[in-house]
Amino acid sequence: MKSNHLNHAQVFKAFCDENRLMILEMLHSGEKCACILLEKLEISQPTLSHHTKILFMNQMQEKIIPAFGGKF
Repeated sequence: MKSNHLNHAQVFKAFCDENRLMILEMLHSGEKCACILLEKLEISQPTLSHHTKILFMNQMQEKIIPAFGGKF
């Protein structure tokens, strides 16, 4: 039971950042080049990498992009 709560807490953590929510929204229509995300979010590449790492650790890409096969 506790591990289930831990999984839920990690997913909520992934959603607790405005930039990560914007990334998910932009990727909802399909894969995007990192340069497009960087331009629209006005963040640095290391910051984008950090956010995508958190999303991927929580397997958000599978929920948002059904046939995800690319890398950032």
